[in-house]
Amino acid sequence: MVINEERLALQTGHMVINEERLALQTGHMVINEERLALQIGQPVINEERLALKTGQTFINEERLELQIGQTVINEKRLAIQTRHMVINEERLAL
Repeated sequence: MVINEERLALQTGHMVINEERLALQTGHMVINEERLALQIGQPVINEERLALKTGQTFINEERLELQIGQTVINEKRLAIQTRHMVINEERLAL
């Protein structure tokens, strides 16, 4: 059962920050991965663009890094870099 982030935060006592709120707290415009890349100066490529570049239909982020040698940042890694706690809904649901 996945409840929306705000309600889950209240119920579990965890700090749940979505990307827009994280942007406000860090001073970064962290809305989508492309904009994040521009703000923190790291190359972040989403899966759709990867598929176009490599001719494959779906590739996960880890494989993307191996294939094109660029850093792909997911929310967990972003949390480590900004020292904020970013918890996705699935993990919180568990």
